[in-house]
Amino acid sequence: MQYQGRVKKHDKITAYMSECQAYRFSFNGQEKDDEITGVTGSHLDFGARIYDARIGRWLSIDKYWSKFPALSGYSYAANSPIIIIDEGGNVIKLVGTDEEKRKNLCELQKLTNDELQMANDGTVLIVTHGSQNPETDLQSGTNLIQELIDDENTGTVMSVEHFRSEYGKLGEEYKNWKGNVTFQVGDADENSYNGVGVDASTVFDENDMGDEIKNEDGTTGRPTEIGMGHELIHLRNLLKGILGKDEYDIDYHYIDPDSGSEIDEEEAETRKEEQKLRNEHKVTPRAKVKEVSDYDKN
Repeated sequence: MQYQGRVKKHDKITAYMSECQAYRFSFNGQEKDDEITGVTGSHLDFGARIYDARIGRWLSIDKYWSKFPALSGYSYAANSPIIIIDEGGNVIKLVGTDEEKRKNLCELQKLTNDELQMANDGTVLIVTHGSQNPETDLQSGTNLIQELIDDENTGTVMSVEHFRSEYGKLGEEYKNWKGNVTFQVGDADENSYNGVGVDASTVFDENDMGDEIKNEDGTTGRPTEIGMGHELIHLRNLLKGILGKDEYDIDYHYIDPDSGSEIDEEEAETRKEEQKLRNEHKVTPRAKVKEVSDYDKN
């Protein structure tokens, strides 16, 4: 940013301050659009829609209006502009019983400095920025949650109990499922890796302590919020369509230090991002994935 007003001549400073009085930004940090009515500050450009600040309504309908039948498609921030920030209008949802959703919201809150709130339908909203976990700078976790909420596709977080109930009819494997997992909703297609993205779900098992996960110091396991964060990275990759393919980099193979078996590149990259979350929470680093080139193997 250039501070043009930092000049020595008084007349230039006065001219610069005069220009600054016509401040371009207003409510929620959005740019004014005074050309519509000629009235200063009457309309704000949010990018996707124009907001009429005089009546607290949009000039066009929310593209996600069908997902919120209880709200008008022209309302702003679920009609609660004092307590809710509506940054992108996109969603991450919690499903299950009220208790299951509450527990999952608590796990999400551990990862971010932003204050999260859950609507009655399970939609996760950012209420205020930077007001939570003040003793720790959770930049990576905060950015991750914001990316999930801002994405155009819908991410769902459910308890393992809800997953067993909903998917148990598909077979015993799902009926007795244990552990965290993330999956695409619907049939697998190229949108999971071509940048378009897909809707996806994360299953969170509060009893999954990562007992088989090896750490750098020889210990095993990790806190539940780190397990949640790991799955949310996978969820983000699916929503954004950057999941990758198993054959993404044919020159390298990735060996899991936990099992000794080969894993795909997306899992290897996810573990690198997990390390950032561990660093923020002062958790012992996870044992590093071994990268082996075809040259080394030969």
